[in-house]
Amino acid sequence: MLITPTASKDIKDAIRYIQEDLKNPSAANALLEKLKQAVISLGSFPFRHHLVADTDIAKLSIRKIYVDNYIVFYTIYEDKATVDIIRVLYGRRNWMNLI
Repeated sequence: MLITPTASKDIKDAIRYIQEDLKNPSAANALLEKLKQAVISLGSFPFRHHLVADTDIAKLSIRKIYVDNYIVFYTIYEDKATVDIIRVLYGRRNWMNLI
């Protein structure tokens, strides 16, 4: 399992926003735990989630999983037996332009 630097920054930014801007550290900790569990679960059965519906993005074999209001985008490399987390974005953002 690899979490790209961009995805790591996405997670840190989301947690910081919830903790500091929304003043809700317990919600931030809950989200972080849910994200961890979702990412760990991809190790056992990564194909259970669909490819992104956009044709151009799907050509890149990018899949997504929803975690609360966030979307975790990932790719599967069968030859290396690994999953790469490439982005973690707020679901209401125009995320198709950010991948």
